Amino acid sequence: MAILATVRSLLKFNDTALLDEVGNSQFVVSTGTADIEDKVGKTCLHMTAGQTVSNSAVSLNVSTQMSVSFWMFSVSPGMVLHPLDGTVNDLKLPVLDITSGGNNYLLIYESTEEDGTNRLNIWISDQSGSTFSGQTLPYDVGVWRYVWVKYSAGTPEIYLDGTLQVLQNTGGVAPTSLGLGTVGVTINGTGLGSEFDIASNTGWIDDLLLMNAVPDPLVSSQTVVNEGVDYLTDSTYTTSDELGFGIIFDDPTDANVNAVYGDGSYVYLARSDGRLLRGSPLVWESRRDFSNEEEADTMTISGESSGYSFDDKILKITNATVSL
Repeated sequence: MAILATVRSLLKFNDTALLDEVGNSQFVVSTGTADIEDKVGKTCLHMTAGQTVSNSAVSLNVSTQMSVSFWMFSVSPGMVLHPLDGTVNDLKLPVLDITSGGNNYLLIYESTEEDGTNRLNIWISDQSGSTFSGQTLPYDVGVWRYVWVKYSAGTPEIYLDGTLQVLQNTGGVAPTSLGLGTVGVTINGTGLGSEFDIASNTGWIDDLLLMNAVPDPLVSSQTVVNEGVDYLTDSTYTTSDELGFGIIFDDPTDANVNAVYGDGSYVYLARSDGRLLRGSPLVWESRRDFSNEEEADTMTISGESSGYSFDDKILKITNATVSL
C-alpha cells in the first residue's frame, strides 16, 4: 500500500513514543516525557509549561497549498499587566510552529482576552520577508474544538468545528507562495521572538495532520485521521472493511457495488463510496437469500429444533448454529 502523497505528517499522540505515522519518524520532547493522558474521552498530549514537542525534518514540500488540522482543548491563563505603564496585554500561547529556516514559516498561536476567551492567530512569512498576521473572533475555552487551517496561493483560512471563521487582518499581505520544503515542526514553542516566550500553552492537543493540499476540512482530513494513511490506489482513498463472518449484507447507505476482484484467497467488492469489502469466495458462492423455507434443507443447523424460524425472507437464529 502506498501513502497518499499529500499526507505529510500524522501524529495521534496514542503513547509517549510520539511516532509520526508517515515514515515512522519520531517527535522529540524537549524536557522529561510527553504527558499523554485522557481528556474528556480523547487520548491526547497535555502541553506543559516550558516543554516542546518537535520534529526537525518533516518533508512538507509546500509551495502554494497546505493544510494543518488538529483537535484542541484550550485554556486561558488570563492577561498580563505591564509593570511600567500599567496597561493590560494579552498572552500569546504558541500552538504550532512550522519553519524551514530564515523567514519561511507558518505560526499558529492563541491569544487571551480579558473575558476569559481566546482567539486563534496565524502568522505567515516567505523568504523575502513578506508577512501576514490574522486572528479569529474570540471563542470559549474548556471544550474540544476541531481546528483546520488552510493556505492556498496567498489566501489563509481558519475553520473551527467545520465553520469558516472571520479572519481579521492584524498586519501585512499574505505571500502567494511559501518555501516550506523540509521543515521543523514544533508544538508549544517557537523561535520567533520574546513576545511568544513569556508563556507556554497548557491546553491539550490531538490528531495533528499536515498535508500539502487543501481538501475538504471535515471529510478528507478527519477520514485520514480516523482511518489511517494507507491507500489502496495512488489516486483514490479507500479502506478495507473486512466482514467478520464473510457474508454480504444490506448496508444502510446509498453506496453500491461497482467492481469485483478476486485473487484466489479473497473476493473484493468495490463500492461507489470508495470502500472495499473483503470476504471468503467460498462463503459468498454459497449465499442464500432465504426466499423460501426449503433453503434451510441445504444448510447444516445444529442445536434445538426450535432454534431457527423464517419471517418475511429473514432467517432468525436462536439457540442454534448454521453452516453453509
